[in-house]
Amino acid sequence: MRSAWVYLVVVATLGAAGAFIAHLRLSDIPDPAVGHSPLPPTVGRLHDKVVEYHLTGPAGTAIFASYLDVDGAVREVSTTLPWQITLRTQHLTVPAGVMAQSDSDPLSCRVVVDGQLRDEQSSSSTVSCTEPVA
Repeated sequence: MRSAWVYLVVVATLGAAGAFIAHLRLSDIPDPAVGHSPLPPTVGRLHDKVVEYHLTGPAGTAIFASYLDVDGAVREVSTTLPWQITLRTQHLTVPAGVMAQSDSDPLSCRVVVDGQLRDEQSSSSTVSCTEPVA
């Protein structure tokens, strides 16, 4: 019976510590050690990106063209030169590209992003311009 008081003190200490920890865990006080993280920094307002595709060559020449839209899907058109299209998006990155083929020379393409020329190519009968927009 002499050493029984040691066991009682240990059990009482562990019980008090457990009750205190349970009280902290169940309280509304945020505990960064238990899966709580600070809010991520705000990026700010995304600005519009304007992507322009231009195809030029002899006026009235029939062409077959395909281009990437803002979602990365391929769009195909049959039209005549000159041809252009303007796309607007707020995506962080956009794959941009245009390809065209015709039966006559010369043929040229341009990719303009936010007013800046990003790619320009000239060739006979087939031309391709690509640019990743970030």
